[in-house]
Amino acid sequence: MRLLPLLEDALAAAGLTGVTVQLQNDADAAALGEYEFAAGEGEDPLIFVNCDVGVGAGVVLNDRLFTGAQGMAGEIGHTILALDGPPCSCGRRGCAEAFFGARVLAREGVDMQRAAALFGVLLQNLWVTFNPRAIVLGGKSCAEHRGFAQAAFASVKHHADGAGMPAPELRTARYDALAPAVGAAALALHEYLRPLQPDARARRARAALAHARAGLSARV
Repeated sequence: MRLLPLLEDALAAAGLTGVTVQLQNDADAAALGEYEFAAGEGEDPLIFVNCDVGVGAGVVLNDRLFTGAQGMAGEIGHTILALDGPPCSCGRRGCAEAFFGARVLAREGVDMQRAAALFGVLLQNLWVTFNPRAIVLGGKSCAEHRGFAQAAFASVKHHADGAGMPAPELRTARYDALAPAVGAAALALHEYLRPLQPDARARRARAALAHARAGLSARV
C-alpha cells in the first residue's frame, strides 16, 4: 500500500491543499535523528538498527539517507542467517527477525545468548558492508533487554578483534523510545537542506510506474 498519496488526499479533503508531506519508516527517521542532531561533525556513515517486532536499519551514507533503488534499503530483518532456521512471517526460514524480533525474545525459554550472538553477526555484516563510523541500536528489544544489546556489541567487538580491526562506535539511541519522533523532525530538515531528489513528486511517479511495470511482468 502506498501511504503517501492517501495522506495527501486526506489533507486535501480537509482543505489543506498543497501541504508538503514527508513519509519515512521508523528506522530511517531515527537514523536521521541521530545524524542531524549529533554533536560535532556528525557520524557519516551511520547505521541505526531498530529491533522491534520487525528488524530494520536506516543508513546515512555520504550525508544522505540511503534508501536504495526502490526505497527498500535497510530491510535487514529478512536477511537470512540460517538456511534451516525457524520460519519467518515473510514465509521464508532463518530470517534475522525470526531469531531476535521482539515477539521472539518475549517467548518463554528463549536462548537470549544465542539471539544476541546472531544479532552480533548481523551487526558485523552491516559493519563490513558499509564501514560506518557508528552503529546505533534502538527499538523495543534493545530497550527491554539491555543485556541483549550489550552482548551483541561484545560479539561485534569479538569479530573486530579477530580481524585485527577497530570496531565502529557502538551505542544505543540517544533519544531512546523517542528516536523515531526526533527523527521525524530531522527528516524535514534533511529533505529541505539535502533533498534526496530535486523533485520528490516526480520521483514518486517514477517509482509508481516501475512498480506497475514489475506487476505486469510478473503476471505475464
